[in-house]
Amino acid sequence: TGRILYPLVDIFTVQWEQLLPTFPRAKYAGFKTCAGAGGTLPLLPPMSSVLAEGNPPTAIVSVGTTRFESLIRAIDDPEFFGILKRIGIKKLVVQIGSGSHRPSEREGSGIDLEVLEYSHDLPQRMKSAALVVSHAGAGTILDSLRSGRRLVVVPNEALMDNHQIQLGMALQAHSLLFCFRTQELLPKLHEANLDTLRSFPRSHSPIFAESVRKLLQLQGYAADW
Repeated sequence: TGRILYPLVDIFTVQWEQLLPTFPRAKYAGFKTCAGAGGTLPLLPPMSSVLAEGNPPTAIVSVGTTRFESLIRAIDDPEFFGILKRIGIKKLVVQIGSGSHRPSEREGSGIDLEVLEYSHDLPQRMKSAALVVSHAGAGTILDSLRSGRRLVVVPNEALMDNHQIQLGMALQAHSLLFCFRTQELLPKLHEANLDTLRSFPRSHSPIFAESVRKLLQLQGYAADW
């Protein structure tokens, strides 16, 4: 969508600093997530307390609006269910999008499986999930981090002009999420310490509001809307 609109608009803003090289005229209008953050961001609440919030503690796997068969096949594995059980997950919700592969219930795993194609309330359900495993789309990442969720992203490398790897790896460098390729998801997730992830900062750039005011010639309006 960004590539289509970029040559047509007067002002173009991006939510992630990592997209600035792709769109040289863009202004960064997102949260101040990376610049100077290093290891200063506070840790997320302990996983033990997050598990206590859920009834039952839930993990959500989401592929977004397209198909991502390799991710669904990767989690359709007894080892993945074993990892979730070790973490303390009791329910797994898998959103398969337009894909055809449906993961199977694992008897004896102690984990209840729900499979769906699309759900209008999935974003809301993700806000209370103990763990989210998702494609690395910018919108899904932002929603999950804003909600304080523990997030593991898996870039969909089949997409053209793919920025998912670049974005995922940059945010992983600041301990905001884990970014694993499909073929390494299970061993990396087995090793990952989910209690090392940090909170997404709340401070944001005023660029978007300033750009709207400039376009509408409303410079006299307050800056906090």
